[in-house]
Amino acid sequence: MVAAGEVDGAAIDSHVLAIELREHPELADVIDIVDVLGPSTIQPVVVSRRISPELRNLMSTSLTSLADDLPSVFASAMVERFVVVGANAYDDIRRMVSYCESVGFLDLQ
Repeated sequence: MVAAGEVDGAAIDSHVLAIELREHPELADVIDIVDVLGPSTIQPVVVSRRISPELRNLMSTSLTSLADDLPSVFASAMVERFVVVGANAYDDIRRMVSYCESVGFLDLQ
């Protein structure tokens, strides 16, 4: 929509933009990146606490081995692999939210 002139600007995830530019390199001539928020940790895969620890471990093992089983799919998605991280891996997001709250950015106008 930005490239077509239907809107003046939009927020887009950098990974989504990279894939779009790979598929449509001509877009680079008609859009400008005004600012960047981040870098930040990618979105997590989460499950309910009701899921048994055994099933969670099986899911985790399955997800973290997918790149080995489907390397071309991961490469085409520009994803290296899934990895297990702790909650502190998302401290960057927490800092961004805290800053936005401190300047009133999240308040509805």
